[in-house]
Amino acid sequence: NGGEVTYLDARYSVIVGRLVIVVDGSGRMADQLAAAVRGESTDERVQELAKSGLVKEVNLHKGFEDLATVIEGMLSTNKD
Repeated sequence: NGGEVTYLDARYSVIVGRLVIVVDGSGRMADQLAAAVRGESTDERVQELAKSGLVKEVNLHKGFEDLATVIEGMLSTNKD
């Protein structure tokens, strides 16, 4: 739904060590998480998720190349 459910899903993913991709520009919680990744958020909850290093931002306005770059980077550093 883009709100609390999205936050909880991202939180639980981080807790178990899953990588999370947030699409900046898609609205609500995704935008808040993306801002936290960039260090621009004052929300302590999303700052904590961003500090995990497991949350990566993709800018919707940069197109699919940005998404591909983020995914490639995440897969190349994932040791699982």
